[in-house]
Amino acid sequence: MKPDQQMGQGNYALAGHHMNDPKLLFSPIVRSKPGERIYLTDGKKLYTYKITDKQIISKYAVEWIDDVANQKLITLITCDDQGVDRYAIRGSLVKVQKLTAGLSKKYF
Repeated sequence: MKPDQQMGQGNYALAGHHMNDPKLLFSPIVRSKPGERIYLTDGKKLYTYKITDKQIISKYAVEWIDDVANQKLITLITCDDQGVDRYAIRGSLVKVQKLTAGLSKKYF
């Protein structure tokens, strides 16, 4: 969502579609809860984030993708059920690991 953003740095923001299938694309965001984990990879490292916040926000609330000083975050955004507002979840980086075959199989 932002040019030159890097996983594990600043506020790594992603947006995706919310579908009727609860397992497809960003649909699981709707059921996510603070405390759950988000796993993200760049093919070399596994980034683990802990969800700290979940809100329904205006589609104009672009400040959600801004970096926050001294914090390593992830922000995931998808449409609400009516497509008017957005579900947003935010998490804090808790761990970065080298992506091994075992970790890849476990999480992906």
